[in-house]
Amino acid sequence: MLRPLCPADAPALIEFFASHTPETVHDRYGYSISDMSPERAGALVGVNQAWDLALGIFGAGRSGERLAAVGRFCRDPDGSGAEFALVVRENRRHLGMGSLLLKKLIEVAAGRGLDRLWAQISADNPAMLDLARSLGFVLSQDEDRCMRAVRPLRPAAKPKRRR
Repeated sequence: MLRPLCPADAPALIEFFASHTPETVHDRYGYSISDMSPERAGALVGVNQAWDLALGIFGAGRSGERLAAVGRFCRDPDGSGAEFALVVRENRRHLGMGSLLLKKLIEVAAGRGLDRLWAQISADNPAMLDLARSLGFVLSQDEDRCMRAVRPLRPAAKPKRRR
């Protein structure tokens, strides 16, 4: 089930984070993080969903809903674009969850009038680079071992015809 994250999802996010390999953590955050504090989890699930967006895909687990994937965007300071991020539980990859999340992020961002979505993606993450490319993101070298993916959300203005 795809739905917005809410404050009650903080324990599920902590469990989800604990399931990640060090490589997944590095691919998602760009550096190593050893644990997810309750405060950090609360901040990540308690976003202002009218401005930013945090979505989760949940499935059945032994003790209720289990978080399988997270997608989010966070608006740039000027509000015209947003940085997105995705992470899918390792044993649930290649099932289309990343694609579903990114398509929903694009749809919502466009509906809110944003000009673009963008992300920094490790050059060592070919699955994410392929997904971004397949959904219309333009890739360019950003930093050492990092690519910048940008997708315009508004059609380019058509030049006015001269008479």
